[in-house]
Amino acid sequence: MICAMMHHLSKFTFVRLASIASAVAGLAGQASAFHEREIITRDVCVVGGGSSGTYAAIKLQQMDHSVVVLESKDRLGGHTITYVEPENGVAIDYGVQRFENDVILRSYFDYLGVPFEFAPKTKSQRFDFQTGKPLEAVDEAQSQRAVSELLQIQGKYPGLDTGFHLPGSVPEDLSMPFGEFVKKHNLEAVVENVAGFSQDLGSFWDYPAVYSLKYFSPGVIDGVKHHFYRTGYANNSAIYESATEILGEDALLNSSIISVDRRTEKDWVSIEVDTSVGPKLIRAKKLVVTIPPLLSSLRPFDLDQQEMKIFSQFNSSIFHTLLAKIPGFPGNTSFLNRDAGRDGQMPQLPAIYSVASTVHPDYFVVHYGSEYPMSEAQVRAESMKGINKVLAMHDSVSEPEIIRYAAHAPYGLRVSSEAVSENFYEHLNHLQGLHNTFYTGAAFHTHDSVQLWKFTESLLRQNFVRSYREGSIFSHGGLKQQQVI
Repeated sequence: MICAMMHHLSKFTFVRLASIASAVAGLAGQASAFHEREIITRDVCVVGGGSSGTYAAIKLQQMDHSVVVLESKDRLGGHTITYVEPENGVAIDYGVQRFENDVILRSYFDYLGVPFEFAPKTKSQRFDFQTGKPLEAVDEAQSQRAVSELLQIQGKYPGLDTGFHLPGSVPEDLSMPFGEFVKKHNLEAVVENVAGFSQDLGSFWDYPAVYSLKYFSPGVIDGVKHHFYRTGYANNSAIYESATEILGEDALLNSSIISVDRRTEKDWVSIEVDTSVGPKLIRAKKLVVTIPPLLSSLRPFDLDQQEMKIFSQFNSSIFHTLLAKIPGFPGNTSFLNRDAGRDGQMPQLPAIYSVASTVHPDYFVVHYGSEYPMSEAQVRAESMKGINKVLAMHDSVSEPEIIRYAAHAPYGLRVSSEAVSENFYEHLNHLQGLHNTFYTGAAFHTHDSVQLWKFTESLLRQNFVRSYREGSIFSHGGLKQQQVI
């Protein structure tokens, strides 16, 4: 069977490389056909305008690099989505909700001119959304002891704080399924805490433990203990609106990549792009890729065999968010879907993860997870079933209405326990700089904006830095730093 799989991969690789060669040849041949006005020459091209891509572009500008950002949507921000309530103009985030407390957040927001404040804490209630019945609350004292024990284990692996920098001989604690990790260390009391930050990945109980250790990181634990931040407008899209204004014409929204040639010329990357104002040819010295590195996402790229072998190992989940209007439902509360009959009490997917209050008393964010594609209509219908089960336990609640829907896919890229133990992430990290291409984004670290900004900061500092200017957002509190490449 293994031989058959290798034969299939070899055939796939041959066909794939043949199609890439044809595309690259076509791109090289078409270059002369582009009018001078259609050719954009920059130091760096950033692919993807989500959290990592936007930060990278802003920072590269600060470092005196010319930059262009390619974003397929009509806005920057990725998983950050905001709805403005029409009656009173209240902004309601139903994507990214909060940020860790870190100096990089304060510096970044100050530069963008975006105020920030403490995000209010909310209480939680556990329900079985299949029956609508409430479940027993978690023992807080036991939970805190388990969190302390988890922190001690995390302290053995400081490389997790800066990316997927695992020991050369990967410990079993990192590769084994999280459920087995929990049982091995008697950490059942920590599962509810971890679920609050890992459940959007999907069936995290069955995934390698390294992912839960990263998503419920020491920085997140500090935020739970003390506080998180949000924008002062309670409108996290303000971050990306400000960045869009700063980047100006260097942010190409509604763009799709046709082909990428990173190998014909040693010192240049050529990207053919279809934009809202017609086709463009981008010529850049370096490429920063921030989109999920799946073969399906990177189809226009001239991937070599090494890149294809690595990226083909990724799997992903699908995470949905809905904004529901439920007048009369208790505010300042997150209603968590749990199944007391399952290990870890996590619901069988597809299912609602949670229904959480927002800044507006009538609006609630619904998190829904699936591990296979579902239509918007299916997600809306199944979400309504779960919501109505819980509503039956409350009086004086109006009929719920789903106002907005968003699919976050692909989400939570991961590999198997076997791949983790066989140093997958060491091989992934070695791709940095290959073919003048660098990578950042959640697949290289975590779905956490602040941690992604720090990862991107480090990546650019090591590979792109010309100089740091005093007073810029990257001088970290006015400490002037200078490096030369």
